[in-house]
Amino acid sequence: MSFFVVKKEKMLLSAVMVFTLMILGYYVLGNLEQPVELMPTEATLQSEQEQKPNETEQDNQDMQGGQVILYDSTADNFVNLRLTRDYDRSQELDVLRLTMANANVTAEEIVKAKSVYDNILATANIEDDLEEEIMALGFGDCVYMETGERAQVVVQAEQVTAEQYLQIVDIVGEITGIAHKNIEVRYYN
Repeated sequence: MSFFVVKKEKMLLSAVMVFTLMILGYYVLGNLEQPVELMPTEATLQSEQEQKPNETEQDNQDMQGGQVILYDSTADNFVNLRLTRDYDRSQELDVLRLTMANANVTAEEIVKAKSVYDNILATANIEDDLEEEIMALGFGDCVYMETGERAQVVVQAEQVTAEQYLQIVDIVGEITGIAHKNIEVRYYN
């Protein structure tokens, strides 16, 4: 029986890892598709100069100041938060799985570990829904993390107004049942 539990847990962990890689790929590819401003080459400067002979030397200097931007590092912050959250969760689930599979553990300890295990999986299931509802308020990105009776929401914004804060806290409190005083809201730009 324990062989099948371990096999299922390995399959779940593999699925979580694949999902994490898919998210990482989505963010990397999504950020690489942003418009890229290319620096003009000597040949393009000469051809443009031939087309516009009345340009001044200062205008040519301004054209050489372009830069290549491949991705926005703000998105990396959110990817790192998600990866850290998922890694910490998988570590905690591994410990609980080992506890439940250990023959030297009492039935009460197994029941307690199973309860914590189920709570962690339930939290993982509602994270996406919470993040989507919060992003619907107009934020570029959002990461929800829960530890016991405390929750942390990180949104992509230059600032969070009091009204937005209350909306976020209401959404999290309504879905999770966590008290408003135990919900922390942070922002990155």
